[in-house]
Amino acid sequence: DCIIATLGTFHKHLRTLVLRLFGPENLRLVLLHEVQQTAQASLLSWLDHPSIEVKEAISSMIFSITARRLISYDSSRSDGKLWKQFDAFLQGLLAFPLYVPGTAFYKCMQGRKNVMKILQEMLNERKKETHRESVDFIDLLINDMKEKNTIMNEKIALDLLFLLLFAGFETTSSGITAALKFLADDPKALQELIV
Repeated sequence: DCIIATLGTFHKHLRTLVLRLFGPENLRLVLLHEVQQTAQASLLSWLDHPSIEVKEAISSMIFSITARRLISYDSSRSDGKLWKQFDAFLQGLLAFPLYVPGTAFYKCMQGRKNVMKILQEMLNERKKETHRESVDFIDLLINDMKEKNTIMNEKIALDLLFLLLFAGFETTSSGITAALKFLADDPKALQELIV
């Protein structure tokens, strides 16, 4: 009973933290604008390619939005290392769990390990900073870890960052890809949306 109560309280606390960045107010004031800008830039960049893998392109686009809000990660100014590691994780996620170099599962686990290493470095750097203009989820977690009666620690914070990055782009990109496919298969529905 005590564990359930503790987890319930912790879940409510985490929900409050997440809603501070992704709640209705931020969605209306910040996120919708960021999504529109990123989608427009992505669509324009797709014009230069003879073909694109829609699911992969949408995943990358959504990842850049999610990563910017959660960890202030700017995909356009980076080497794409974080996305490449997440992509490696995704490719082997449903593979046979054979942890041998060269297998999809091994690459998946290496991808996760590398993402966690990058997140750890970001967390360590951020802890050293004294003042930041904008606040992201790492800042909220660091402030939460400083509280006296918190269950939050560095391991939980890193796992949470990984989970939110993964859930934030994978579920959304799958939904958008499915919607695009259904609209492409039904020109009448597409026409009704355009009008």
